[in-house]
Amino acid sequence: MAANIPSAGHTDATNKASALQSQIHALTGLYSQVSGLRQLPAHVLSPAPSFGNPPSATSEDFEQLKAFQAALATAHVQDALKHAQLRDGLGKADVELSRLRRDIRKRRRPPSPESPLPYNAEQQPAEKAVFPRAEGGPLGVSEMAAFVRDFNRTRTSGPVRVHIWTRRREDGQRTLEQAERARPVVLRVTIASVLTAYIAFGVEDDERRTLCVESVAVFGPREKKAPHQQSEFAVFRNLSQQVAKMVQAYPRVACQSLVQAISAYESLFIEQCCRCARVLSTEGHMPPTARVWVDGADGQAGRWVARHVMCRGV
Repeated sequence: MAANIPSAGHTDATNKASALQSQIHALTGLYSQVSGLRQLPAHVLSPAPSFGNPPSATSEDFEQLKAFQAALATAHVQDALKHAQLRDGLGKADVELSRLRRDIRKRRRPPSPESPLPYNAEQQPAEKAVFPRAEGGPLGVSEMAAFVRDFNRTRTSGPVRVHIWTRRREDGQRTLEQAERARPVVLRVTIASVLTAYIAFGVEDDERRTLCVESVAVFGPREKKAPHQQSEFAVFRNLSQQVAKMVQAYPRVACQSLVQAISAYESLFIEQCCRCARVLSTEGHMPPTARVWVDGADGQAGRWVARHVMCRGV
């Protein structure tokens, strides 16, 4: 019966296994020698001093050290060390490659249908600048003078006063009926020691020649500014922006309602915010420059409440 002839692949694998086992045996012996060298005195392993007599050592210690050097320098041991270093590098590369593949699989993994959906914070509904209802509706040009007289007469003891503003000093001698023919019609609302506001009105082309608000500018009580300018103080510039937003939301607001809204700033620097209960805001240290109209409940009268601009979503 003919003997079985091993294949070339089987022979190559056998040779690699034998070589690997031989390298392992060589490295094991080298490790044993290193363990033995650790027992030698320290002066044997250190270089000899350049002066003085070297410490005494036995010949067996030097022979053991020389044997280790000779074994380390052999080609068989050097090949085993190189092969071990190469295998260590390949092992680290395999670990990194495996980690990279795992990360890629995680990224490609679709979300589970049972997973909760991400939370989306609902946006706070924007507050609307609600004005109180004006009796008789928007004023006409011919009704401006009567409104100014009635307003000042009913508030003789209060700090709020209303006047029709004229551009030149000599125009102040004209009557209200003459001043209201100017274009645009500018109403000045003053709150003593608090603010001065200018309301510029346009005139609609209708039968009543209804007044419509074009712009609002608020200044400090002692600022000498024209209605088309802006205040030097941030608080009054911010207040002008807030009133302008209210008018922009309700462009057909009546003159009476807007004057009432500006009159609500009488307590600008002392009234607390309805949201944070502070007079000055934490950001910017501003007083509550926004005013929100709240209708009264159960037959009670409505009122204006103060709020900081940044306290909208609180």
